[in-house]
Amino acid sequence: MIRSEKDRGFSLIELIVVIAIMVVMLGIIGYSLGMLFGAEARQGARKMDAQLNDIKTGAMSRAAEYMLVGYIDLDDDGDGKVSKAEQNSWAGVGVDKPGYYAVKSIATIDNATDILKAVEGVEYNRIGSSKGTIALGNGDTLAVDDNSAFKIEYKRSTGELEKILVGTMSVTSDGKSSSFTEDHSVDITETTDNMTFTSGMRTYTITFTEGTGKHTLQ
Repeated sequence: MIRSEKDRGFSLIELIVVIAIMVVMLGIIGYSLGMLFGAEARQGARKMDAQLNDIKTGAMSRAAEYMLVGYIDLDDDGDGKVSKAEQNSWAGVGVDKPGYYAVKSIATIDNATDILKAVEGVEYNRIGSSKGTIALGNGDTLAVDDNSAFKIEYKRSTGELEKILVGTMSVTSDGKSSSFTEDHSVDITETTDNMTFTSGMRTYTITFTEGTGKHTLQ
């Protein structure tokens, strides 16, 4: 019996080729989506890397006392909405939208007497949005809704990472001052410790090297 072209099916080889093409395409799509949704983590890690360099330099020169890393939602009265007045209040210190921020408390040192003078102000630098997560190597993670924060300090004499504390952060409604309540400290006596930034399927890590103040971004 002669079979017509209409009755002809796929051969095993053709099926294998089609499946192989589909697997490759799915892999490419998955990788692309990971890169797309991982952009938040990549951007946050890069910004944090720059802020760590700045706070280290500041600790050895202009004496930035410390840096807090936490989430600011701009909702000062806790009603679940950000009013125009609240927006305007935060805009005065450069905070234009909710997100994770590096909050640096800046002071000056009298180099002749080595005495710390009064704090001059607070500087805010946005790290990322709530789409990503920020965590320390020991498992402590920043949350959006509980005022959790990390406090990072460097030694003025050597630029060495002195300590990382975990606790809660509070800021005034005008954004011009900040405070930190410690819950516990993070052990940085190991050879290295790290801070991770994750979003989507991507994770970027800042690794601290003990006794040097150095860190690397991977």
